[in-house]
Amino acid sequence: MKIIRQIVYVILFSNCFYGICAVALCIETNRLNHIPLNTIGFYVLIFTGCIFYYLMIYLCSAYRTNTKDIRTHWYLKNYALLQRLSVCLLLVFVGCLTLYILQYDRIIFSSYDKWYLVILVLPITAILYSLPILSFVGLRSFREYGMLKPFALGFIWSSMVSYMPVVFYNMQTLGSQGNYISPNVYNWLIDWLFISILCILFDYKDCIADQAQGINTFPVRFGITKTTVFIIIPLVMLIVIIMIALTPHTLYLIIRLIPLLLIVLVSFSLNKPKNIIYYLLVVDGLMLVKVILSLLIKQ
Repeated sequence: MKIIRQIVYVILFSNCFYGICAVALCIETNRLNHIPLNTIGFYVLIFTGCIFYYLMIYLCSAYRTNTKDIRTHWYLKNYALLQRLSVCLLLVFVGCLTLYILQYDRIIFSSYDKWYLVILVLPITAILYSLPILSFVGLRSFREYGMLKPFALGFIWSSMVSYMPVVFYNMQTLGSQGNYISPNVYNWLIDWLFISILCILFDYKDCIADQAQGINTFPVRFGITKTTVFIIIPLVMLIVIIMIALTPHTLYLIIRLIPLLLIVLVSFSLNKPKNIIYYLLVVDGLMLVKVILSLLIKQ
């Protein structure tokens, strides 16, 4: 049992699970847009970039946070090893990105695609979310604005998993085949709302710590129960309305609504305190549930 527990800690706390979820959501995007899978190099970019980003956030905050949960202790215990891991991930990420630029430089620099802007907006938003680089004009990082935080992080995730697969697919095929696929804005909107909801649920865990630090998140301001009833459920209903309007096949619609029902059930389960493992495995695991159910049935 101890070995199994350590394996679970490594997968969850090292953010490998986030990387797996990100790759899975990208594959779902390929399916929803009816395009082939991207190259292995693209998924390596997504996987390593996602893990590196979260590693940097948690490594930088491990010694400064007042929340000494299991994950924080694990980071402090393995700090040096995780630093070396982050360097390796960065090298792999930069290497893959360099190969992409060298291979598709003619297409990247000779054709204008408004969706290429996502490649620039995404890292800029990610940096603004985690670092107070605009402090000279009196602005903090996005994660310090409690009600903006979940939607900013949801935007980063949805842009990564809903736009990037299509943008890179266009990059890979535009030169040889000439076909162009526009990213599906509605799929991006659904992913943005879905992941933002999960981010709000994650704020339930940090409610006391956020209140002590003056971060006015939804659960800090309204309480957990009211946040579930007046924030989570309306956002879920908004996704339901979008899906009903866009999904012609009844069976496929029912399958896609299951994760939303699970969100509501999980949100009510959080009225009682849960540990970090529950949040990482169950709450964030809803992303994998969404992908698996989406891939189970043909549209």
